[in-house]
Amino acid sequence: MDRKTFDKHLLRYGPDIDSWPPDDRAGALLLLAVDGAARSRLEDDQMLAGLLARAVRSAPDEAAILAGVRKRIAAADRPSPVSRLDTVIARCLSPAPMAASAFATVVLAIGLGYAMGTASVGVPDELLLAIAEGNFAGAGLGNMGDAPLWPGRS
Repeated sequence: MDRKTFDKHLLRYGPDIDSWPPDDRAGALLLLAVDGAARSRLEDDQMLAGLLARAVRSAPDEAAILAGVRKRIAAADRPSPVSRLDTVIARCLSPAPMAASAFATVVLAIGLGYAMGTASVGVPDELLLAIAEGNFAGAGLGNMGDAPLWPGRS
C-alpha cells in the first residue's frame, strides 16, 4: 500500500485500523512499519478521534447552561442604546415615511421646475428676434462684418 491509498483509507475507515477490511489492514500495517510519516498521520488522527469521543461523551454542566440562559434573559430585558437607535431608524425607514419623503421630493422638484420655467431668463424677446433676423446692429451687436464672431465675412 502506498501513502496516498493509506490516506484515502484513513479518511474512509477512520484511525482504528482493526476496523478496516482485512486486505487493507495488512497493507496498512506493512506501510506503518516502514513509513514514519504515515505513522505520524495515524497518531494525529487517533488523538483527534479520542478528543472528539471525549467531547461527545462529556455531560454538559446544567448549572452553567442555566446561568447563561438567565444572564441572556436579563440582558434582553433592558434595551441597549443601540437597540433604541435601531428602532428609531426602522421607524424612519419603514415604507410610509419613505413614500411620504419621495412624494415631497417629487412635488418640490415639480414646483422648482415650474418656477424656473416660467421665470424670465433675462434675454429680451426683441434681442432674440433681432438676432434671428440677422439684424445685429438692431440687437446692439454691431454689423455682421464687424463682429469678431463672424471670421472671414466682411
